[in-house]
Amino acid sequence: MSKLFSIIFPTRNRVEKLKNLLRSIENMTFNKQNVEVRIAYDDDDLESKIFLSNCNYKFNVISYERKKSTNFSKDYYNFL
Repeated sequence: MSKLFSIIFPTRNRVEKLKNLLRSIENMTFNKQNVEVRIAYDDDDLESKIFLSNCNYKFNVISYERKKSTNFSKDYYNFL
């Protein structure tokens, strides 16, 4: 069984950087079935939310919408 490689990317209003990150991973030559990208963004970041709801990659993209009223440290730990 191959090991899973995880990338964690917290973001806020940085969709172009997020696109570049995902595009770079997509262009790498390793087995993408062993890759997961976890993306955390705030609930008022609509651009990221729309982009992530429509993205389709050869690796697993897990998105997490953080409610701004919650405790970030506790909430983020649960996402991991």
